[in-house]
Amino acid sequence: MEPKRNFIRTLVVACTIIGVLCGGIWYTMTRIDTKFLSIQSARTEIQSKEQALSALALLQGDAEKAQQYLPQIDRKLTSKEQLLAFSTDINFLAEQAGFNGSPRFKEETGPQSGDLRKTSFELSLEGSHTLNDLAQFFTLVERSNYFVKFASLDIIRGENALRAVMSGYVISF
Repeated sequence: MEPKRNFIRTLVVACTIIGVLCGGIWYTMTRIDTKFLSIQSARTEIQSKEQALSALALLQGDAEKAQQYLPQIDRKLTSKEQLLAFSTDINFLAEQAGFNGSPRFKEETGPQSGDLRKTSFELSLEGSHTLNDLAQFFTLVERSNYFVKFASLDIIRGENALRAVMSGYVISF
């Protein structure tokens, strides 16, 4: 009976050792997977930060290049004082296109979050001209020193006359 007992005892010890080893291997594999995932996420985060830093360096380089254009841009931007001449300038552009008329200012809205200062106006043009002349007027306005956005345009054609009523706003800084 002694050899059977030794065999069973040896078998139990061997199974216990195999169970402990399997448990240790399973625990180690779980820890390795966890560490692998955390290393992988850290690596991804490092790569995204490196990309952000390289993009920041490029932006800073572009900002330095853009600084030289800042005075030219400031000269192009319409100031509030220059809006005083807007009425006569638009009238002059309308005359160049063959129309007569002048704008009426409505209201000025101050800048809101991320927005610009806008001065609304309404413009009535009259003349005995075609739509091509009206298109020429819009081209002249586009090339002017003002940033103008037309919101609505109503065209009324008579027998020998063309009337355009438009509203919009001029942007100032």
